[in-house]
Amino acid sequence: MIAAIIQARTGSTRLPGKILKKVMGKTMLEYLIERLRRAKFLDKIIIATTNLQADEPLVMMAKKLGLDYFRGSENDVLDRYYQAAKKFGADDIVRITGDCPLMDPAIVDRVVNFYKRNRSRFDYVSNVRPPTYPDGMDIEVFSFKTLETAWRDTKLSSEREHVTLFMGDHPEIFRVGNIKNERDLSDMRLTLDNKEDLIVISGIFKALYEKNRQFALKDILKLKKKLPRLFAVNKHLERNEGLKKSLAKEAVGQADAIIILSGFLKKDGKTGWRTTNFNEGKNFKGLGDRLRIVAGAHSYKEVTLKNPRVVVLVSGGSGSLRKISDAPAVSDIMKKELMALHVPRIKIIKEKNSRNTFENLLESDKICAKRRWRRAIIISNEYHLPRIKTMIEYYANKMPHLALMFFAGRLKLMSAEKICLSHDRQKWAIAIKKAYKSRVMKKRLQLEKQGVADIKKGGYKFADKKSQMA
Repeated sequence: MIAAIIQARTGSTRLPGKILKKVMGKTMLEYLIERLRRAKFLDKIIIATTNLQADEPLVMMAKKLGLDYFRGSENDVLDRYYQAAKKFGADDIVRITGDCPLMDPAIVDRVVNFYKRNRSRFDYVSNVRPPTYPDGMDIEVFSFKTLETAWRDTKLSSEREHVTLFMGDHPEIFRVGNIKNERDLSDMRLTLDNKEDLIVISGIFKALYEKNRQFALKDILKLKKKLPRLFAVNKHLERNEGLKKSLAKEAVGQADAIIILSGFLKKDGKTGWRTTNFNEGKNFKGLGDRLRIVAGAHSYKEVTLKNPRVVVLVSGGSGSLRKISDAPAVSDIMKKELMALHVPRIKIIKEKNSRNTFENLLESDKICAKRRWRRAIIISNEYHLPRIKTMIEYYANKMPHLALMFFAGRLKLMSAEKICLSHDRQKWAIAIKKAYKSRVMKKRLQLEKQGVADIKKGGYKFADKKSQMA
C-alpha cells in the first residue's frame, strides 16, 4: 500500500495558520488534498499533525474529508511520520508537505511510478536532489523499511525535524534516486511560506481554478508569461529558507571540519615567515590574512565544545612564493600560528598542493570526500566570500562534496572579520573599519566583483570554461 503522508500544522512562524488560509472559499489544505486525490498511484492519504490543541482544526478537516489522520510530536516530525506509517500499515510512503497547495498530481505519479519500477535499485527517490521542479512541487518516496532505519539511527535535531534529510545525506546507507524535469524551474516559487507566497498562490487559483479545476504546472507556466508581475512578488524569497537556517546553525555548532583558506605570507627578520596583517602586502595582497588564523582558532574553541572530533584543515601551498627558494608552504605557517593560539597539533590537517583560492576549494573537496565530512565551516575574509560562494555554485561538478554540503545547508561560509569582532571588538574594530575604507580595499572589491562576473560568464582564468554548470 502506497500512502501519501501530509505533514501539516498551523504553527508556522513566518505565516501562522498558512494551510488554513482561504481563497475562493477553500483552504490551502483542501486544495492540496483535492489535487492529490487525482494521483493514480496513491492508495491512501494521511494527515500527520501534532498533539497541540492549535492543530485540532486539522483533525476536524481530516474527519470532514474522510481522511485518516495521526497526531504526534511537534518537533520530531520523523517520529510522527514513522508512527503514522506504522499505524496505517503503509508499505511505501510519499512525503508531501502541507504548504504545497498547487501540487501537480501528474508529477506525483511520475515520481511514484519511477520508484515502483526501480524498487530494486533505490531506497529513496525524489525530485529535489537536486531540484529542477518549482519549489512547491517537492515529492519524496521511500519504503517503510527505509523510514524505520532513519527513525532508528537519526540523532541530529535537524534530521528529526526534516524527515528525509538523513536518507538523502547518507548514500553509503541508502540508494538514492532522483527525477529531473526537462527544464530547470527550481528558481520558481509555488510554495506557501510567507505572505508574498499567499499573494502569488491566491492569484494563480483565481486566474485558473474556475476555468479548469484540474489545471497543471504547464497551465501555471502559461499564466506566468501572461502575468509576470504576479510571479515576481515572491521571487526574492529563498528556497528551503527554514531548513538552511537550521542546518547552517548546526553546521557551525557541530562541524566536522573548519577549513581555513590560505592567504599571503611576509618574511619577517625577527620571526621568519608569517601571515600578513591589515596594513601589509603589495597591491592589497595581505589585507587581513592574519584574521583567518585568529578566527579559525576562535571557531575551533567554540565547535570543539559540541564536537570534540572537529579538525582544522589549513589549505595552501607555495602560491605566489613558489619562485622563492626558502619560502614555505602557506599551510605550514598557518599550522604553526594556529598551534601558537592553542589549537592542538594533532587537530590540524595541512593541504599543500593548492596555489590559489580555486585550487584551495578543489583540494579541500578531495579531503572532505575522503574523510566523509558532512558538516564544515569555510573561513576567509569578508571581501572574498562572494567569490568563494560563486565558485562553489558554478563549479559544483569540480568540487561535488563541498557543493553537496553547501546546497544542503551543511557548509557555512564565515567571515574572519565578523568572527574576530564578535570575540574582541576593541582589538579589531578600528583596524577593520580603516582597512575597508581604504582606496586599496575599493580596488580589491572591484577585482572580487569582476571575479564573480567572470565565473558566471564562464571566463574565470583559474578554471576550464567547460566545467561551468548551467
